[in-house]
Amino acid sequence: MIGRLARPVGNAVLALALLLAPYIDAEVGTRISTWNVNVPLADLLALVALCWMVVGQIPAGPKSTILQRIPEALGWAGLWAVGLAAAHNGDGLVGSGPSGLHTLLRKPVFLCLAWRVGVSGLVAGAGPRFTVRWVRVTALLCAAILTASSVSRIGAGEAFWWQAIAGLTNNHKTLAVFLAPTLPLIWGQPVVVAVVLVALLLSWSKAALVTGALAAGWMVLPGRWRTRVLGSAAALGLLGMAVLPWLASSPEQIDSMRSRMSLNKRALEMFLAHPWIGYGAGSNVRYEVSTYPDYRVNGVDAHGVFAKLLSEFGVLGTGAWLLATGALLGLFWRRARGTRGLDDAILGSFLALHLNLLTSTETFSQTHWAILGVLCGLSARRR
Repeated sequence: MIGRLARPVGNAVLALALLLAPYIDAEVGTRISTWNVNVPLADLLALVALCWMVVGQIPAGPKSTILQRIPEALGWAGLWAVGLAAAHNGDGLVGSGPSGLHTLLRKPVFLCLAWRVGVSGLVAGAGPRFTVRWVRVTALLCAAILTASSVSRIGAGEAFWWQAIAGLTNNHKTLAVFLAPTLPLIWGQPVVVAVVLVALLLSWSKAALVTGALAAGWMVLPGRWRTRVLGSAAALGLLGMAVLPWLASSPEQIDSMRSRMSLNKRALEMFLAHPWIGYGAGSNVRYEVSTYPDYRVNGVDAHGVFAKLLSEFGVLGTGAWLLATGALLGLFWRRARGTRGLDDAILGSFLALHLNLLTSTETFSQTHWAILGVLCGLSARRR
């Protein structure tokens, strides 16, 4: 019975997980005594995907790739081990100790198992046509919601600021950050691409605009120009993010940039205090509210993957993350060599996804891991 239901149920779970992935505030929760239990719907479906893949025995790609996955697996395992070792490094911060262990299990461990293993397994079983079709549907719906939010924001005279969307996200720009790396995967549908590009422009998310430009350039430029042109463009784009607020004379954008510098300063303090294994998972936020309690609520987590990793996992944890990410990059790069098909789009999306991580808070968010799971599953498909 399970064998007959494995594929259709798995496809349904996958489609729903993708549709809900952009919305970090779409969640279910309950209260147990003094403990609030809540989980985003997308993460819950990713967990169902992991369980169903195991119970339904859905194949997760050709066995010949197992050896290629060992460095990646060692990298994630190393990151978890460092996080476990650093769980006691809270230095008396509010919620340190058990809170750090909980964050480690809930974020790096859970996201990797649920999205990287569970969802990517369903993607490999469902095949590229089904998966890419639902990525397009997800992108189209997300772009429509983002555009409506941006038009509302601009109409209210807040052209450069963020806006919450009740029940979906506390900052509509998270939708733009999710959309930008999907461009290579949806490139075969010009109408969907156009809708997404308009949504990105209206959002005025600096990180999403830089990421989207790289993703679009990857699909347009000839192969021999890509590394030179896009590498330079990405560096200029990141520099432009730092000076654009002053060029635009936007107090809101200047405030955002100054807050990022404040967060970077505190991340550096954390790294210098525990350079090898960091303060532990989730400690960036606890350090911020403990050492700077009057800081505004918006944006208290580290903005940038290296600020996040070095402060919470130190040099060893950052090295483990680089091992896992580098292993995936090497795999995608080898498969995309000299092609202009799906493997090439996977590589372009992967590069855009990680360019975004340099300035965003998505390191341990479903909006990053959902796309990463899709890319890994598409790459592991049967040929």
